[in-house]
Amino acid sequence: MKITFENVSKIELTADADGHGSLKMSCPIEETNGSEIELSFKSCDFVVANNEIIIKNLYTESSYPAVIAHEM
Repeated sequence: MKITFENVSKIELTADADGHGSLKMSCPIEETNGSEIELSFKSCDFVVANNEIIIKNLYTESSYPAVIAHEM
């Protein structure tokens, strides 16, 4: 599954050399007066390839994989 976030105003990836880290990102909320939502993931895996950072396996505080989209 690939999820694309548009209009990300801030992204912060704290990483170690083994491809593990944590991720915080902020996105504006449409039709509001400058409000933003901040998504924070306690743990994630990532790969750097071809000038891209690919984030994998997002985990929340409960250590279960985060559900950020649901297919119907």
